[in-house]
Amino acid sequence: MRVRLLSVAAVGVLAVSGLSACRTNVGAAAVVDGHRVSENDVAKYLATSAQAVKVQDQSGATISIPARTFVLNTLIDQQLYQRILQATPTGVPNEGAIASATQQGLNGSTVEKVADQAGLHGYPGAFARLWVRVQVLRNAISTDAQKGVNVQTVIDKLHFPVSVNPRYGAWDTKSLSLSTNPAASVPDFLKPTGTSTAG
Repeated sequence: MRVRLLSVAAVGVLAVSGLSACRTNVGAAAVVDGHRVSENDVAKYLATSAQAVKVQDQSGATISIPARTFVLNTLIDQQLYQRILQATPTGVPNEGAIASATQQGLNGSTVEKVADQAGLHGYPGAFARLWVRVQVLRNAISTDAQKGVNVQTVIDKLHFPVSVNPRYGAWDTKSLSLSTNPAASVPDFLKPTGTSTAG
């Protein structure tokens, strides 16, 4: 199996707030569902060797996302997917289930190798583990949908406000991702162009 970044369209669209809140929140990278994500929270998942992540937009064109922005988007995704799963009948997988799904997906490899194969180069092991965990949560949402859970209805009822420090870009309410162009009205969902062997 492979760790995949599934299309955000598969899990629907959330109503999120504008960008103003973080403009006056000194030291904040974002405020996500009422939780402050500090600049230090982002920095601890970075290393001087961390490279921009090459991604494909919906047209198939390859662009590069700054490492700092990619880390913040991953931190936001973790909270987003947990909130979605909390609202489903099956709930958030427990740590044992997450560990089992991770080991199954890694198929004998390591999280660091899987992340590197997926195009995440130069990141510390802590971020590789976070990134793989987010993929496990996302795949859990996809599995729920395949089992008949109406994920769109779950999402429609969620209140998940997000505000982002403009230095990282802009949070887009339609693609549920960060765009490095704050003026972009409908940025494409960003997907690493590399492949991996985990799922």
